[in-house]
Amino acid sequence: MKHTIAITALAILGTLGAAHASSLGNAETEPTVDVVLEETDLLTYGQFKFETTIFDEASLTSLTGAMDLDFGRIEASIDGSSLMFFGVEKESILTGKLAFEVVEGAALYVHGSTFSGETAKGFGADYQNDRFGISFQQNTINETDANIFSGLFNINDRTTIFGSATSVEDFNLQSVGGRFDNGSFGVAAMTIWGEGFEDGFSSLAATYQIRPNIGLAASVQTTNEDWFDNGFFNLGATLDLNKHVAMEAYYAKGLSKKDSFGFELVVQTGGTRKRVIDQVIELNKSALGVSGVDFGASGISQTNGPAFGGLLLFNPT
Repeated sequence: MKHTIAITALAILGTLGAAHASSLGNAETEPTVDVVLEETDLLTYGQFKFETTIFDEASLTSLTGAMDLDFGRIEASIDGSSLMFFGVEKESILTGKLAFEVVEGAALYVHGSTFSGETAKGFGADYQNDRFGISFQQNTINETDANIFSGLFNINDRTTIFGSATSVEDFNLQSVGGRFDNGSFGVAAMTIWGEGFEDGFSSLAATYQIRPNIGLAASVQTTNEDWFDNGFFNLGATLDLNKHVAMEAYYAKGLSKKDSFGFELVVQTGGTRKRVIDQVIELNKSALGVSGVDFGASGISQTNGPAFGGLLLFNPT
């Protein structure tokens, strides 16, 4: 299973470790910034990300962090997000999962989330190997149940297809996508829809490493109804400061809204999340490319499914 899009790492949640993941491309260089991060048997994945988006005369800033811990057959995952508007905190999401590996590749887990004064809780199960991963998760929020199915399939070591489906009472939301990445060039696409295909949106993203530590990124998001009447064109550039730390800057051209500028600083260790649902969430991000703050995508995706988190990423402002 492949690395995920964000050029990431954990600074606020613990000591971090090896293997840098970039947007659809992977490249390691000798450190140019002295950041000491050592991977351990306990910490298998760590991420910290700072993002800010400026539009009109306002700004949105998000801080997100994630970590996976391995205690043998017991595994724990923690995700957190905080959104600030003009520097004033508006919303926070904290999610945790505790898993038990029944047999190799198969795990059962319980999870809980807190956001907006509400609490979500539930259970899940997943199975994964080198070729594919499948996951089922049940959440209860205010006595409302959400059933979330997620999966991915590695066609080869460069190509992955992925998808998710969420059922909440009488409403269903689905997503499906694919990603190709040969290390220097990557492309990913995804579509999300509800009761009808026209109710959702689609996204296409690509990256190209012009040098081992410098990359270009481009993406487009559009609603499925009236293509390119609503959405964004995005252009960005990435700079790997070392194998753990990277920066990204982008310009987003709104098709029906104001343009925006953004900046991102990410630190990461480890390449693959423990849980299948988290891996699908990261694959969704790879298809969305550069656009907007990543507030709540992990939290909303885990409480309501990756497709819901994708909708938030599509139009965070």
